[in-house]
Amino acid sequence: MEEKENNRSEQKEEDKNKKKPLTWSDKSRLEKEILDDLNTNPKYAEFLNEYREVSVTNFKNHFASVKAEILITGAKLLENEEDKLLRYSLMAEEYLWQIQQRKLFDLQCRWRAEQIKIEEIEVSSEFREWSEDIESCPFLTPITQEEFDLYMTFISSERMEDIKTDYLTMWQEYDSFKEQSIDPDSDHYSYETPGWYEYYENNTGLSSLYMLDDIRGTKEEFYMQLCRDYDRKKNEEKNPNLPKPVYDRRPYLDYSDDEVMLEFLKKCEDGSFIIKWHAYNNSFETEEDEMVNDALETLRGAAEICPINYDSNWRTGIISAADEYIRKKLLEELPKAYNDYLFRLKSGLAFNKHFESSYPYSSEMVKNMILRGREINGEPSDFNF
Repeated sequence: MEEKENNRSEQKEEDKNKKKPLTWSDKSRLEKEILDDLNTNPKYAEFLNEYREVSVTNFKNHFASVKAEILITGAKLLENEEDKLLRYSLMAEEYLWQIQQRKLFDLQCRWRAEQIKIEEIEVSSEFREWSEDIESCPFLTPITQEEFDLYMTFISSERMEDIKTDYLTMWQEYDSFKEQSIDPDSDHYSYETPGWYEYYENNTGLSSLYMLDDIRGTKEEFYMQLCRDYDRKKNEEKNPNLPKPVYDRRPYLDYSDDEVMLEFLKKCEDGSFIIKWHAYNNSFETEEDEMVNDALETLRGAAEICPINYDSNWRTGIISAADEYIRKKLLEELPKAYNDYLFRLKSGLAFNKHFESSYPYSSEMVKNMILRGREINGEPSDFNF
């Protein structure tokens, strides 16, 4: 009885050890076990006996070492391979929602012009909030086949620099996008219009939405300014001895302006320091270097041979090859993402979230200012204006 109990304990301990993840401290033990197996297991002998003995010894040692490493890192290696396969699937799934982002922006333009009312929208800033939760937006119509086909044409025909959206965090920046549409040479905007938006406008004629008056936005600003003026006046009455702020009309000193910085160095520093300054700046990775490194990483993870077309600038050739691979994978994965979208829509399944911001936007402050402005103006404290 006692012997059986001991056997059970030994078996449990053995099973426990089998389940424990392997670490690098197990490498020597694994190598020895693998070598013993290579030397005694008949399944290997038939193959190895065909080769010179000295080479077989080296082969066994090498194979034992590599197999041990694979057994230790195998789970991680598989995860990496899965990540490579999933990367473009997830990218396509995220990109698909750009169609809805643009439709939300169209609604924003019409809402601001007071052409439409939306039950879920009280102030214009709420379009930003819905942009961060676009997958749950209840007043957007589902993506149609026609809309999807137009988006696919955009992906297949435009430059990758216009397709990439890694730099984009905002999709509903009405003022910035309108400024760029009306004055393409302007540099006063804060956010760049997405390439998809421009392509969409050129192919639908809906750039005319920018010409609509921002009636609602003007009203909101009127009430918020009343609120600001009221608070400022009250603060002055409460603190009459506070000095009035003086507007500094001198130009802004921008340390990122290379010409300004060079002028400063020439006037304020000696030549030896200026040389060191340039060496310091040159030690950082340039934007082009960063693009090349990203491109090389993409090509290293490619599951197929990617041709690099001749270019006098080798960097451009590498970046273009990576871009074309990304485009190819997107075009392969987007139809799958759209089919999954339709399936979830039909089945009533929730969509994954894709546009969650690190700094979620809240309209509460804007709403409070507008309501207070309405009260100051002797109007009802509501959004019926």
